[in-house]
Amino acid sequence: MRRKRFQRGSLSSRKRKGRNYWYAQWREEGRPKSKELGLCSKMTRVDAEAKLAEIMAPVNAGAGNAENVTWTFGKFCRVVYLPVCHRKWKTSTGMTEANRIEFHLIGGLGSRRMEEITREELQSFLDSKARSNSRSMVDHLRFRLRSIFAFAISEGVVDRNPATELFTPRSCQEGRAREVLTRDQAIAMVGVLEQRRR
Repeated sequence: MRRKRFQRGSLSSRKRKGRNYWYAQWREEGRPKSKELGLCSKMTRVDAEAKLAEIMAPVNAGAGNAENVTWTFGKFCRVVYLPVCHRKWKTSTGMTEANRIEFHLIGGLGSRRMEEITREELQSFLDSKARSNSRSMVDHLRFRLRSIFAFAISEGVVDRNPATELFTPRSCQEGRAREVLTRDQAIAMVGVLEQRRR
């Protein structure tokens, strides 16, 4: 079970409409939270830190005790993993990856509790995906499962990574064949492009 950590929160100044404001950030039940505390010109940093400490007091009540949060695979991906990843992914990568995670991984494992998922279950999941998907797709799902569980370890949600020893089954579907243009096809395409320029 995940243990509730003591948090200090973070305080920074941010400009909005030409004026600087104190801005506080922290996490509650895995979700990022934030609040504007007031104008920097009307509140010293010490006052802003005191206000942040007031906000953090109920959040930190019982720090060190076990949190009563049930982390399903779907909840962990949507609430913790994807928001962090979106901050480092390019927009195009984020759209592709989020869709792949939602459709394939959350679609198949979403309701399962993170700490109950086993290596055998994940390998059976990949075996089933290999019956209808290409090797590159199954490789990608295997990589993403490793990444999700490694992140879950760092967040204290699980104490082991059941995806570490997963392998891609040999019986994957054939991927799309790559077509290579012949010399004559390439010359014909260049000719068409040159005609359009004229």
